[in-house]
Amino acid sequence: MLQNGVMNCFCDLLDINEDAEILQVVLIGLNGILNKGAHIGQQTGSENPFLETFEQLEGVKKVDILQTHKSDEVYEAAQKFLSKYYDLDDL
Repeated sequence: MLQNGVMNCFCDLLDINEDAEILQVVLIGLNGILNKGAHIGQQTGSENPFLETFEQLEGVKKVDILQTHKSDEVYEAAQKFLSKYYDLDDL
């Protein structure tokens, strides 16, 4: 999944700031990828293998910026996404 650039494409789509529906779908997709990584991490007794890639692609920064989006739905989805994987006080 990561080898074919899916995470990279999703992170690039986070820059499309005008379309709230696209952003919500992208956040759902990223959540699915990171959920799968959490499951893999639990099975192997290691960290989520996809979080590092997400961070390297500046995904955290991009989702953090979405917390200021004009759409309440995007703001809420971004906040929920970040709080699931990160301590919001550390961002």
